[in-house]
Amino acid sequence: MKAIAYSFVSLVELLIQIVYRISTNAEKRVDRELLKDFKRVHGKNNLLCQMAEAS
Repeated sequence: MKAIAYSFVSLVELLIQIVYRISTNAEKRVDRELLKDFKRVHGKNNLLCQMAEAS
């Protein structure tokens, strides 16, 4: 019985690690895409100044 419980705990820990890794990779991917989009914006300095003045 202990072996089954230990195996179950190990599987749950492995699942948590996998979900965390997927989440981290997805977050990095989103950050890269946002950075690419930001770099492509024409007149971004003016836009940033206007946003800073508005806030």
